[in-house]
Order: sequence, then structure tokens, then C-alpha cells
Amino acid sequence: MLFKYPLLTLLLSSLVVAEQNNPLYSLGVSLIQLILGLALAITTTYISIKLFDKMTQEIDEFEELKKGNIAVGISAGALILSIALFLQGNLLSFTYILGYNLGLTERIFGLLVNAISLLFSILIGILSIYIGVRVFDSLTEGIDELKELKKGNVAIGLLLGTVILSYSLLVRNSASTVINKITLHMAVAQQFNSLFFGLVDLFLTMFVSIIMIVIGIKLFYRLTQNIDEVYELKKGNTAVGIVMSVIILSFALLIEPTASSMFDKLAPNLTLLQNVLVILIDLVKLAFTTIISILTIYLAIRIIDTLTKDIDEITELHNDNVSVAIMIAMIVLAVSFVMQTGISNLNNAIAPNTDTIISLLGIQ
Repeated sequence: MLFKYPLLTLLLSSLVVAEQNNPLYSLGVSLIQLILGLALAITTTYISIKLFDKMTQEIDEFEELKKGNIAVGISAGALILSIALFLQGNLLSFTYILGYNLGLTERIFGLLVNAISLLFSILIGILSIYIGVRVFDSLTEGIDELKELKKGNVAIGLLLGTVILSYSLLVRNSASTVINKITLHMAVAQQFNSLFFGLVDLFLTMFVSIIMIVIGIKLFYRLTQNIDEVYELKKGNTAVGIVMSVIILSFALLIEPTASSMFDKLAPNLTLLQNVLVILIDLVKLAFTTIISILTIYLAIRIIDTLTKDIDEITELHNDNVSVAIMIAMIVLAVSFVMQTGISNLNNAIAPNTDTIISLLGIQ
């Protein structure tokens, strides 16, 4: 079977016999990485389309796309990006296995283990997208999302896609941690406790991320008290959808560095009290980051007010002025990108170190 594919046979053979500093080895790894990357990209697209089809059974996606339905295109695109976020690390894992000086059998075993990890990544990605959709559904009572997507409501498509993408962004690193521990558990059976704590990490992060998405949406409500968001979304106000989506995405980007490392110090070698303390300290860090992130977005809005004194942004959003919405969105995103690293560093500098606190309190 293998010899039906001479290029693959040549590449695998070269990896077995070549030293890691041999140019042939580097070429083989690079080509296999390229092939695997292409395969994962195709897999991502296929899974995302099938998932979107299952979630929107009342919609013929390809027919809507042929009709130029932008809302459906945005939502489907967000699903593809979200699944890609969860699969991104698997390519590195596959290549990492090839970096070992192993025989062909060991390499094949390692690739099989990583293939199983890939499957878990897909399942976690699907679960995260499902949760994101349910969160969006619960926060937009009175809106039939499928009906609005079929009507081509771009505002709903943007917002749905942003919620899915933001939630995936917050959860993906915890998912990667769990996937790594699953891989380790398959190789070393004694690592079951580590796997259990990885799952606890993932589910805690998922729960906290739901709260963060809700806070992001509520933040928009507070910043635009003169706008009835649900009404504007139902009537297809694209400007409101753009600004609302960007505020949610910016909030997710600002807290992502903190969220990505939450609960990763949970470990079987710590006592129950120490693990509880780890959770509490991480929640304090997240609360601090949340406050700073909200102030950052508020600052961005104030900058917009200062730069556009002759424009009443709320009125323009009411009037579905997409140009004003895009300008607001770009300024908020620009401030968020610039501030992201600074907020993360400030949080690390001010927030207590988990190991230090445990040591100082002498908790056993």
C-alpha cells in the first residue's frame, strides 16, 4: 500500500536513515509538514461545512452562498476559522514526532497517537462552537437567528461569527493543554491524574469564557444605552452589528493572554487546598484583567469622541452608517492590539505568583 505513493515512501525512508542535521532530513520534514498542513486545511474546511450544515438544517448553505447571502458566508467562515484555531497546534505535534531519532515503527506509532489527538481537538472545537452558539442564542431573545441568516441579515451573521470566534480564541489554549496530556497518557499510562487535571482546566476555562463573552456583550449595552440592540439587530442594522462584534472581539483579545494560562498550574502533586488556591488566584488575575480591558475599550470610545466632535456616533449607528461603524471598529481594534501585551505584562507584574503565595502561606 505504502509503495503506491513513491513520494511518501521516499520521505518516510529519508527520515529514518538521515541524521537530524542532514539536509535531506530537513527537506523531508518540511515537505511532510507542508503536506500535513494542506491535509489539515482541507479537513478543517470539510468539518466546518458539515458542522454548519448540521447546525442550520433549515438553510441550504450552498444555495444561499450562490445567491450572495453575506450573513451565511460570514457565519460559515467563522466556523472554519474556529476549527482551524483548535487544529493549529496539531501540525506542530506531528512535526515534533518526526524530530525524534526513531525508527519507522516508532514514528508511525507517534503519528497515530497524534492522529487521535487531532480527533480530540476536533471534538473539543465542535463542543466550543456549540457552546458559543447557545450563548449567543440565550443573549438574543426574540431573534430567530436561522431566519435572520436566511434573510441575509449581516448584523446577525457578524455577531454570531464573532461570538463563536471569540469563545474559541479563549478556550483553544486550554484545549491544547488537554490534548497534550491525552497524548502523554497514551504513551505513559501513569499520567492519568495529569489528564484529569487537564480536563478540569478545560471545563473551568470554558465556563469562565462564557462569562467573559456575556460581559463583552453587556459592555456594549452599557456603552450604547440609547440604542435598543435587539431591535436594531432584528431590522438588520449592519453598523450596530459591526461595532458590537468588534467590542466583543477586542474584549476577548485583551483577556486572551490571561485566559490562556488560567488554571494551568492545577496538578495532582498539589493538595486539594492548594488547587483551590490556584483557582482563586487565577480568578483574581482574570478579574483584574477584565477591569483593565473594560477601561481600555472605554478609553478607545473616548478617543473616538474626541477625534470626531462633529459626529454623533450614536445617531449615526441608529441610521446604520457603516462608514462610521468601520471607523469606530478600527480604532477600538487598534487600541486593543496595542494594549494587549501591556495589559498582560501589568497583570503578571501586579498579580501574585501562585507558587509564591502557596509557599508564603505554608499551605501543605
